[in-house]
Amino acid sequence: MRLAVRLVRYLDWRRYYDEWITVTRTAQQAAHRAGNQVSEATAYDRLGTALREVGRSQDAINAHIRSRNLFQAAEDRHSEAVAWESLGLALMEAGRLEEAINADVRARTLFQATGDRRGEGNAWNHLGSALLEAGQVREAIDAFTCARNLHQAVEDRNRAGMAWNNLGVALAQADRLKDAIEAFRQASNNHREFEDWHRAGGALNNLALAHQAIGHPTEAHAYFIECAEAFARANAPDEATQARARAAELET
Repeated sequence: MRLAVRLVRYLDWRRYYDEWITVTRTAQQAAHRAGNQVSEATAYDRLGTALREVGRSQDAINAHIRSRNLFQAAEDRHSEAVAWESLGLALMEAGRLEEAINADVRARTLFQATGDRRGEGNAWNHLGSALLEAGQVREAIDAFTCARNLHQAVEDRNRAGMAWNNLGVALAQADRLKDAIEAFRQASNNHREFEDWHRAGGALNNLALAHQAIGHPTEAHAYFIECAEAFARANAPDEATQARARAAELET
């Protein structure tokens, strides 16, 4: 079980989703056979995340609900917060935004109560995404700012990069493009530092688009090229090809 949990972050960074599902499903079944309720709940949570990543939203929701219920039965409030957070993401993917926002608020409150600042930062970040999807841009900017500050406070630079990128998206939607460019630059730097190439590629793509929007084609071209290189290193050839095509359009 411990091995499965430790493998998840690596499998996430490398986007090995089939392996992720296999590892966590095996861990869930082993924990169930052993009668280890907390380990089974943890495995369900990690399994749900992998299912969400491959677009199986309802299966992911079901897995996270099982995880939450098991943690509640075990009276493990901190882990229950993790399950609520994961459930919120799955609900957002399914377009159930009001339920997602409620789940994220539950997660944030539980993380605050248990003193987990990193977990609270994650919950703020996911709450911001749900708020942004619901069209509440100002509230989303506030949520992403809280997430960034918390992750920086605990020196989790990769997660701070995720918050920076999401903050940039919200700032761009608020027509604050110069602020958005700085946010995307910070995000790309953080992700490259951790060799999280897929997230680095996403931030670089956003950076290129923002420069293009304010009439800086030279900068946009350079960032699209960097974006393509990052996606290639992340084993995401389709996204790399798209970035190269956007760069080529700026050469004509």
